[in-house]
Amino acid sequence: MSERPVQTFYLPRWGQGFLILLVSLWFAQFVLISVPLGVGLVIAAAFTVAVGLRRYTVQVRSDGVKLYSLWWLPWGDVRTATYRKVFGLPYFYVRRHHGWGWWIPLYFVGDGHLREAIVSATPEGHVLRTTCGDYFGAA
Repeated sequence: MSERPVQTFYLPRWGQGFLILLVSLWFAQFVLISVPLGVGLVIAAAFTVAVGLRRYTVQVRSDGVKLYSLWWLPWGDVRTATYRKVFGLPYFYVRRHHGWGWWIPLYFVGDGHLREAIVSATPEGHVLRTTCGDYFGAA
């Protein structure tokens, strides 16, 4: 079976709905200040979220991970990785050699499981492979 060079994972539908609800509620507070301003901001927020959700992805490549179509994490920059849950949602918390730590969401959906895509893309003996083996059994 040939492996694709880039695997893309998206925020699940329930997450999209939750994100739209949060952004809409945040912008709806401006309706209390000024109805025309508030309505305009709610419309702008809905449009921004709808367009932004297409870019809200995790891409796994043979040389690293691209998070939210903005940030690049090469495998060689990973110092440590731990599996954590925040509000019941699974994440890898990755400490890097250079820059801030990353929270990689493992609940994003695609053609397979994000965790398995990360394991298959990382080099042998990489810390993310070890972390997966520690928490999920042999990967």
